[in-house]
Amino acid sequence: MTTSSGREEVKRVMISSTTIDLPDHRERVKQACLLRGMLPKMMEHLPANDDDAIKASLRLVDEADLYLGIFAYRYGHIPQGHKISITEMEYNRADDRKIPCKIFIMHDDHPIKAADIEKGVGAIKIEALKERLRKSRVVNVFRSPEELATLVINSLVEYEQSTLTASRESSEIPQPAIVPPTPRDDLSKPAKPPQRWNRKNVLIALLIIPIVFATLLGGVAAIILHQSPPIVLPDTGIGIMQPANGQDMGLGICDGSCVFDVNRLDGNLKNEAAANFTTHPDLAAQYWDMAHQDDMTDAETSIYSENQNVLASHKPYKIFIVAAPFPMSQDEATALSKHDASALAKALTTLPSPDDMNSIYIGRDILQGVYVQQKEYNDSHSNMQVYLLIANIGSPSSQHTTSNQQTVATQIKQAMHNDSRIIGVVGLPFGSTDLISALNQANIPMVSIAPAEYESSNQYLLSVAPSINDEANAAVSYLNQKRHFQHIFVAYASDEYSSKLANAFINTFATIAPLSATQSYPTGSISDIKRIAQEAVNDQVDAIYFVGPYTDTTALLVELHSMHSQIVVMGGNNTYQSIHAPASLGASLTGMFFTAFAFPDEWRGHRLPGPPFIQDYETDYNPDKTHTGNPYTYSRAGSDTILSYDAMSLLTNASDIALQKGLTLTSKNLLTALRQFTPGHKFQSISGQISFAENNSVPYKKAVLILSIQPTQLVSIQGGSYL
Repeated sequence: MTTSSGREEVKRVMISSTTIDLPDHRERVKQACLLRGMLPKMMEHLPANDDDAIKASLRLVDEADLYLGIFAYRYGHIPQGHKISITEMEYNRADDRKIPCKIFIMHDDHPIKAADIEKGVGAIKIEALKERLRKSRVVNVFRSPEELATLVINSLVEYEQSTLTASRESSEIPQPAIVPPTPRDDLSKPAKPPQRWNRKNVLIALLIIPIVFATLLGGVAAIILHQSPPIVLPDTGIGIMQPANGQDMGLGICDGSCVFDVNRLDGNLKNEAAANFTTHPDLAAQYWDMAHQDDMTDAETSIYSENQNVLASHKPYKIFIVAAPFPMSQDEATALSKHDASALAKALTTLPSPDDMNSIYIGRDILQGVYVQQKEYNDSHSNMQVYLLIANIGSPSSQHTTSNQQTVATQIKQAMHNDSRIIGVVGLPFGSTDLISALNQANIPMVSIAPAEYESSNQYLLSVAPSINDEANAAVSYLNQKRHFQHIFVAYASDEYSSKLANAFINTFATIAPLSATQSYPTGSISDIKRIAQEAVNDQVDAIYFVGPYTDTTALLVELHSMHSQIVVMGGNNTYQSIHAPASLGASLTGMFFTAFAFPDEWRGHRLPGPPFIQDYETDYNPDKTHTGNPYTYSRAGSDTILSYDAMSLLTNASDIALQKGLTLTSKNLLTALRQFTPGHKFQSISGQISFAENNSVPYKKAVLILSIQPTQLVSIQGGSYL
């Protein structure tokens, strides 16, 4: 069966087995499914939480049309509080659903390492499960990965044959369609059954099976099935770059032919989509759909899917590059550049460092915000669309930051040289200084979500966030004028943002009253944090102005609570990243105050109806309203997400101004339009009014909010006005 756009649709196959002992087997089974034009569904990287792992695995079974169970000598992980493994749960769910189940059990003669034979309770349980399967199912026995691939293809052909109907006309053997982008189907709908075959097709299929077997046995299948070489496209500026000495891995610009944010539930599906992006766009679209269903909060998937809609619309479009941090390990980057699913699954078993994970969260927030604006814009404009490219700038705290960002800047300039529709850059979180400097020298307009300096020599840079000085002044005003505190202890982490904000606070407060103490500490040093808490209690201060990662802030508050201290703690905008913390960790932040640049309930304080963004955000990331628990990233946007939406909105509005004047969309004309938002002609954004004084990169009198945690609520607006 085909869709209205002519796309072949495919069956979804759940491949269930233990993973660490059968990587080659799983890869060959996946390749066999793809050769038959079917979509393999595999859980290569389970979430750390058992409940999430069970839910994710069973969801894959629920979405499958066919179950393939592969069993060797490992029983698999038994979640806490359960008596059977996730692998057996998967089979039980498939059996309960009464979908076709094909069972493959390793023969005793199959070579196997001692480490891959489970002992103890697991050994007893796997033998009991295999005996149960032998009694209730037709079992296929394999002696090698190659024989398993042969048996799987036989089973897939049998399955296809069982779905034949005499009323179907002759059709070509289903293959992943190799066609240019076409209008996409509604990705919110489940996949329809694939085109069925008649007997003639089956005979043809049976004739080509020996060829397929030879292909699999000869190792050529990997070439046929998009096992492409590393993506290095310096002539176009698109792709993941091979790092030079003194650079981090995984940097580059992606349009869907590569991906960055894979350390999440749908990571392997996104990797498969990227692998098929150029040669099998229809199959890639199916993978994007599957990835979206697995993780609806993943904006990278949504952006690439929307880009395909833009191409299919045949409407003119303008391109913006989204600069965001997605640090990754060497193994992860190598696997992504080769689209190697097995290597990627192995790489993802190593969790990112806390600093890298914090950067990844910022990158995800940025993508969420820009996607909501991209979708809103494209839905409301009939003659112009927005297409987004994503640039990975790596970790802002990397020792190779300067080299990383200069290299990405070169790639951005190369991409803009090759495509005049690219007219600006958005995102650019705090720590993007070297990238901003390089792009400014190239006269490329940028709108950043990070606070900039008042005296900025970067004339092509605009920020939607208040300046560092504005944020510090707001904190001083709240503590001194609202709370009437005089005895303040200042402590700050060693990172650039924390140091700059704390020093701005120190300089401002010093004009009012002497500070009790000022101390810097190495980021993440628990011993130093405990010492700071003890000294503040001993000094009987009114408040601690503490600027550092939210994990450090949590450690400080835990220490203060253990001493039954009532000292008020206030932090900076980076405290907002605590929205990504586990509930148990977030609870420790109860009673804390912090400055913020945006807040989703800001408009309520003015008794105004919510802007469309509020509803659109939930529609995009929690469409069925089934998510429970922490609402952030599902139905509630954080500060960085709102700022990213505002930055993207500023760019799209400015580009429309240029078009309305009959101007060609160039970087120069875009900057001129951006500079028209002056104090006398303000742009009303979700986070407040945005305007720029002449030659200034920071918004004029932008509102700074004071928020409290647990519950998170707006306490005060300082330093500017929302309307």
